[in-house]
Amino acid sequence: MISKETRKKLIAELEKDGNILNTCRKVGISPATFYRWRKSDAGFRKRTQAAIDVGRQNMTSVGEHALMLLVKEKYFPAIKWFLQNNSKRYKPKPRSVRIEHSRYGEEKEEFEKKKREEWDAITEEWKRIGELINDLDEMDEKKDG
Repeated sequence: MISKETRKKLIAELEKDGNILNTCRKVGISPATFYRWRKSDAGFRKRTQAAIDVGRQNMTSVGEHALMLLVKEKYFPAIKWFLQNNSKRYKPKPRSVRIEHSRYGEEKEEFEKKKREEWDAITEEWKRIGELINDLDEMDEKKDG
């Protein structure tokens, strides 16, 4: 199934960045094969998950280091992100929304009433248009006849 050499390479690569797709490409297997192996072998699944966790911790350290370099270079978006996520003083304040439920029912009834009135007005207008068309048809018949 999985050779010891392939298993060692997989674990070593996963510990670098925790990325399954990159690891599979480097080792020369398809991700489908990797997932099939994980599904069928509980020991392999545990070892690869531990390696993925180590790889993600490593990449987190790399990301934090890169962020600190940007902060030190006075790159404002990095400074802003760092402060908002690491200091209570700079955390964005949640906005509050006030909803008045008691008025909603009244407004809804008013809206429905207005909608019915507008629909009735449109219906009346269409009736008038229909009558005008009939009148024109009658006039044309008289003209022709």
